[in-house]
Amino acid sequence: MKQALIIGLLTATALLGGCGSEPERSYEWYVEHQAEAKAKAVACSEMSEAKAALDGNCARARKAYGTLRSVPVEFGPVN
Repeated sequence: MKQALIIGLLTATALLGGCGSEPERSYEWYVEHQAEAKAKAVACSEMSEAKAALDGNCARARKAYGTLRSVPVEFGPVN
């Protein structure tokens, strides 16, 4: 009986551990989704540095957002 209870608690903990967490996004995903990169970079700037450092999405979003901001904007020909 104790063994079943322990297994049940461990299973519930494992299943609930992922609730509320955002999916891992790649650097490329953030480059392709500029608004989300900016929003995540802003959210990460409001976190403590320790918490942001543990969030892999923060590093990738900040890098992508920094890259996007440094890309020159090209306009079409003026008639």
